[in-house]
Amino acid sequence: MKTEHKLAATLFQLLIIGLFSSCVSTGKYHYADNNLLEHTDFAGENITVQIHKVFGHWYHASIKITLDSDEIIEKHGIDKRNINTDTNGIKYMTLGAGSNNLLFNRRLKAEFNRPRDINERIKVETYDFIYTEGDIVEKIEKILDAFKAYSNALRYSFFPEKSKNKFNSNSFISGLLYSAGLEAPKFSNKYKMPGYNRPVPLP
Repeated sequence: MKTEHKLAATLFQLLIIGLFSSCVSTGKYHYADNNLLEHTDFAGENITVQIHKVFGHWYHASIKITLDSDEIIEKHGIDKRNINTDTNGIKYMTLGAGSNNLLFNRRLKAEFNRPRDINERIKVETYDFIYTEGDIVEKIEKILDAFKAYSNALRYSFFPEKSKNKFNSNSFISGLLYSAGLEAPKFSNKYKMPGYNRPVPLP
């Protein structure tokens, strides 16, 4: 009988350990098992930086903004066609950028919901900023103000570090974050992100 009790206790302990080990960390760095479709780590407004592969070892960053209400949308005059709703009914939009063409005189063009930015299945790593409700709304509004103020006039290069006056999509994302007083998060060294350390100067 004692052996059965010990076995039951051991199984219960393993079950508890398993439950806790499968939970997402509540620290500043936390990942949803690299699958945002299966896990919802937050409620209300949120800012997530996410990356996906372009080709080879090169990766592209975008910002996902999760919305709890229409207040921010209406305040900033955002077309509701730019707002997505996931399978859990959560509203969100992505902010990103890329070259306006593949030929000459390329410019860095900012866009809502670029096709690969909203494709959560290809994201390899994500980073959520953890703030109180009031603080996160203020950060979101600053990011949106900077996004709307950008004129799509900067010259584009996939490797902007090799040029004095060119930027790319990763430069744009780090610039948006800095405009809101947020430090661009670091990702695994195996993901090469040209331009990420050269932020676009935004108001």
